[in-house]
Amino acid sequence: MAQQGQQGVAGAGQPVGTTGPLRGQEPEIFDGSRNKSERWAEEFGTFRDINEEHELIVNPYKRVMLALSYMRGPNINDWKAAQRRALNAKVNRTQNPLLRTNEQLWTDFETDFANAFTDTTRQQQAINTLLRLKMKQGDLDTYIAKFRHYAEQAGYDTNASATVNIFAQGLNPALASACLDRDTQPNTMDEWVNAARREQQKYANKKTFQMQQKNTWMLPTGWNQPKSNKAHAQHQARRNPDSEIIPMEIDSMKVTTEEEKKKHRKEGRCFECHKTGHVARNCPRRQNKENRPFKQRPVFKPKDTWRQRPQTYKTPFRRFENAKTAHIEEIDDEEEEDQYDDQAEENAYADLDISDLAIRTASFSDEQKEEWVKAMKDLGVDFQTA
Repeated sequence: MAQQGQQGVAGAGQPVGTTGPLRGQEPEIFDGSRNKSERWAEEFGTFRDINEEHELIVNPYKRVMLALSYMRGPNINDWKAAQRRALNAKVNRTQNPLLRTNEQLWTDFETDFANAFTDTTRQQQAINTLLRLKMKQGDLDTYIAKFRHYAEQAGYDTNASATVNIFAQGLNPALASACLDRDTQPNTMDEWVNAARREQQKYANKKTFQMQQKNTWMLPTGWNQPKSNKAHAQHQARRNPDSEIIPMEIDSMKVTTEEEKKKHRKEGRCFECHKTGHVARNCPRRQNKENRPFKQRPVFKPKDTWRQRPQTYKTPFRRFENAKTAHIEEIDDEEEEDQYDDQAEENAYADLDISDLAIRTASFSDEQKEEWVKAMKDLGVDFQTA
């Protein structure tokens, strides 16, 4: 019987829906607050889609009555009653009545609801926000999502050329310029979105490639390499062709091992330049270092750091002091730090035998020989009687 009744209604041109309880979460009761109107309309729209085959949804007249059943409160009761009376008048009037299956009944209800409860200030706020919206910190996806949200609230058609222009103006200037430089310029909203995403991906790939190239780049072999002692010595030889450079000067300019020191003592060579005829403290090479333009000259310590030291007399054997005479010597920073201290060098001559001494004295200059003989006489040694 129920099926026959439904078929009879269908035969009369009216839609047929299922019966039974409605499914899904029912919308909250709307009390007429403007700030809740959009949320309530969205909830009822979802509830309607879930029950689209139900007779209360299929029939426009019943759909309006169902929506009115979720409205109550002092701020909406009068509007609700007026809507119910207008709905019945449309279907029961004597001239040009509307069928209860006419979708115009629902369209009129939606229009009246929007006019009565839509927050018009919210729409204006959405328009203002949309006009000021800009892409920030390269976050393209967030900009696209916000633009579409505010465009919908403002009632803008996203496919309209004015709306597309607003979207392009809000993009990063460099990104928008890259989109316009494409062979095919974007026109619609979807084309602009796709072009912007592709250009941003190209930019990200370029930055990644440049970073990898920077990390793997290396200087050619030999660039910025420090010069070796050998190269430095050869350079000095070209500047002073008359100077004598022995092999040891090329490999190591100073004596560092005990074996080398012992060999130099035997041959009477200087610890600095490896030549004969003088010791390290009188080495011309050592003095030339102080005159080099690229080396800072030694800075003397303040006078309060000077100290008195007894006068010393130097011999090939040892150093002894005369306690009766004293003088003030300036303490040179370079002399204090020099590993080839004169004291250590000359004390080492005490270990030499006679043949070593003969070799040493034979290398003296005439002036050194006179000084040495004088020093020996001061010690009480008389070569004539000896």
